[in-house]
Amino acid sequence: MSTVGIPGGTLYYETDGKAQPGRLPIVFLHAGIAHLRMWDPQIPAFAARSLTVRYDQRGFGQTVTQDVRYSPRADLLALLDALNIERAALIGCSNGGGIAIDFTLEYPDRVGALIPVCPALSGFDFDEPPDELAVFEEMERYEQTENWDALNDLHVKVWVDGFHRTPAQVDAAVRERVHAMLDDNDRVQPKGAAVRLDPPAVERLSAIGVPTLAIAGALDVAYALAAVNVLAADIPNARKAVIEDAAHLPNLERPDVFNRLVLGFLDDVAG
Repeated sequence: MSTVGIPGGTLYYETDGKAQPGRLPIVFLHAGIAHLRMWDPQIPAFAARSLTVRYDQRGFGQTVTQDVRYSPRADLLALLDALNIERAALIGCSNGGGIAIDFTLEYPDRVGALIPVCPALSGFDFDEPPDELAVFEEMERYEQTENWDALNDLHVKVWVDGFHRTPAQVDAAVRERVHAMLDDNDRVQPKGAAVRLDPPAVERLSAIGVPTLAIAGALDVAYALAAVNVLAADIPNARKAVIEDAAHLPNLERPDVFNRLVLGFLDDVAG
């Protein structure tokens, strides 16, 4: 079991592949409805190319934390330092994408490429469509009443199915995989309190100077689609890609498309 000590906790991580000359190590950051297992469909292809690292953030999977305030960026930095990784390509989905963006701004010398996938974007104010807002408010009610089963069912419906498909139109194995990760995370206590980046990323995206590929799932929620558009517009020379027939976790729904797209981008970065 591979772990790194962090203030008030222990970070669990896994590595595959090995460092290759001219190839950036690749660090995967999971979504807030998952843990590091969400990247299982990527590891064989990416580890054949370079060293890959994935880890459980605080409050997820096998990482352990006390109930402390912490910086997600500092946790990632501690992991890179422990593995002697000077610069890495960061691939982050959802909340993990937000951490990857924030880390790139706080520690620009440690990032060689940035791939935010259906990302959160710190400081981005967005008015959700009324139908989506109503569902998010329902999520909050389930969380306040600690109705975890209903909450996890709704998470799968929103983030895996999306607002434009029925459950029957989605791969049942993907839905089951995500639900299992949600159930795993429910057992992780405490979770700690993350300290936000200040000023937030949305106010300084023009400072990002590394090759960036912002990826959207065509069937994702409106916020994520809008965030990808902001990244593509405000990060110098950023590329944008949309994966069809996928919602918030396109790497799970369309792994072949996702892998081909991202590996092609990393090949371009390597020159």
